[in-house]
Amino acid sequence: MAVSPVIRLDRSVRIPRRHRERSEATQGHATIWERAVLDVLLRLTVQEALDDPRPAIPAVEVFAALRAHHAERMKAAKLDA
Repeated sequence: MAVSPVIRLDRSVRIPRRHRERSEATQGHATIWERAVLDVLLRLTVQEALDDPRPAIPAVEVFAALRAHHAERMKAAKLDA
């Protein structure tokens, strides 16, 4: 499995203050810079998945595993309550 690269912000790059700071109107929303970083991470993750040489897993198997996992979590949650 390939290791995802670490993205480091180069301090020599000037990021305008308006992109670094959030006003009250934008609280809770990603800045333009954050959206750009997330876009790069998403693209790298998708490309890593496309480059994976392992055979695809049929959707039926994936959803069966998800249902089983969800059922286990719900059962555990009831026991903890």
